[in-house]
Amino acid sequence: MEEVLLYNLDNEKGNRIKQLCALMKIRFKSVSRVDYLEPIGAIAGIKGVERKNIPFEGQAFTDEMIVFKNFSDKVLEDFLRRYRQSGIEKVALKAGLTPYNIVWNSFQLRDELMREHEEMSKLEK
Repeated sequence: MEEVLLYNLDNEKGNRIKQLCALMKIRFKSVSRVDYLEPIGAIAGIKGVERKNIPFEGQAFTDEMIVFKNFSDKVLEDFLRRYRQSGIEKVALKAGLTPYNIVWNSFQLRDELMREHEEMSKLEK
């Protein structure tokens, strides 16, 4: 089943994203800062990816981020289309779970997405 992990979206935008998920019967989970050092796959409940049980207590990032789990191309396209049509403000950092990034923690994924976002922004200029 499809699921989205939501980072730093405990606000009106996040509520609207959750409403869209509910409408599309997509599960959603708000990721707590204490889990930022856990592998993304463990947070998402991927079998075989174990939690490290290292609670994070430091300074967390504040960037909004969405991680997509088990989305087919069709469902992802439909979700993004409905997202745009509903007028929800953009979330710059978005990723799908892959065999590579399921072992990364939230900081590693965020850093990689920031690099990719910066590169794409340069290309658009």
